[in-house]
Amino acid sequence: MLKKINDLKPMLNNPRGVDIGRLEKLKRSIKEFPEMMSVRPIIINESGEIIGGNMRWKALLELGYKEVEVIIFD
Repeated sequence: MLKKINDLKPMLNNPRGVDIGRLEKLKRSIKEFPEMMSVRPIIINESGEIIGGNMRWKALLELGYKEVEVIIFD
């Protein structure tokens, strides 16, 4: 399912921080292989909070993506 990237909310108490070096590496990876996002969608709950894929969401946001593939987990 596609969702507008701006409708998603990062997990406030995400146990994993976003490492700038890893974020830049992830952005390069997404640019080189964008099809990866259909294989590894972002997992959200019913309210749109990201419960899996916070760093991917941030990378896609910084890359200018408008929509992202998600799975809604109840």
